[in-house]
Parts: sequence; structure tokens; C-alpha cells
Amino acid sequence: MKLLLVYFVFLFGQPGTDLATIRENFKKSADSKAAADDFYTSLQAYNKSNVTILGYQASSKMVKARYEKGKEKKKKLFTEGAKVLAELIDSNPSNVEIRLIRLAMQEHSPKVLKYKSEIANDKSEIIALYSKQTSGLKSLIKDYVNQSKVFSEVEKKKLN
Repeated sequence: MKLLLVYFVFLFGQPGTDLATIRENFKKSADSKAAADDFYTSLQAYNKSNVTILGYQASSKMVKARYEKGKEKKKKLFTEGAKVLAELIDSNPSNVEIRLIRLAMQEHSPKVLKYKSEIANDKSEIIALYSKQTSGLKSLIKDYVNQSKVFSEVEKKKLN
């Protein structure tokens, strides 16, 4: 029986790494320390090459940093995640979902971190590439944009 389970995990990927689940966990991660810890833990073993999942993995460090004790530990964890996310975007500039992840992290990061410099760039790329995305990703983008404070009403209408 265990062999069968191992086979299915190998065949279908690591448990908890399907994009729909990860997206849902990302949304929930801002709600509580427990949700942030679950999100972080669920992605730390991921070691494959899906850029979008790697983007969520990086963001899980940034979210977890919010609940860490001690400024040094918070800063280190947040910076690690932000660096990986920037590298992923630099090497995959047309991946709208990782730009959306970074935009969400920037919008909700404390001002003291000064992590807001790419908001305008990410917004413009998301808007420009929106029409080429899958319906599932379009829905995710719309949901985020409609509650976001960094998008103007004009920008929101472009995506609706």
C-alpha cells in the first residue's frame, strides 16, 4: 500500500503542490500565523522547476516573516523571499502570476521595508498581458485587482 502511495506521489507530483490549492493557501496566508505557517510548510519541500510555484514558495517566506520574532529573523526571511521572487521575474518577465504575487507582497508590506519600487511596473505588465492569460488566472487577477488599492478605477475597468 505504501509503495502505491509513493508511486502516485511520484507520478502526480508532491502533495499540496497543485496550483489551485497553492493559490487558495496564498490568499489565506494573510489571515493568521497558523495559515502563514501552513502555507510556508506546504511549499518548503518543493524542489521542481515550475516558476509559478517557486514564486509562491518565495512569497511564503515573506508572509512567514510577518509572524517571526526578532527584527533580524524577520528581515532575513523577508529578504530571502524577495530576492528569489525578483530573480524569478527577471528571468521570466512575461509570467503574470509571479508579477501578481510580487505586487500583492509589495502592496501589503510595511513601509519600513521599502519594498514598493516595482508596483507601477508590475501593474502595467499585468494589464498589458492580461488578455493572453488563462481564464483561471484572469479570474485570480480580477479578484485581486478589484480589492486592491493600488489600481485606479480606470485600470480596474480595463480588466473587467
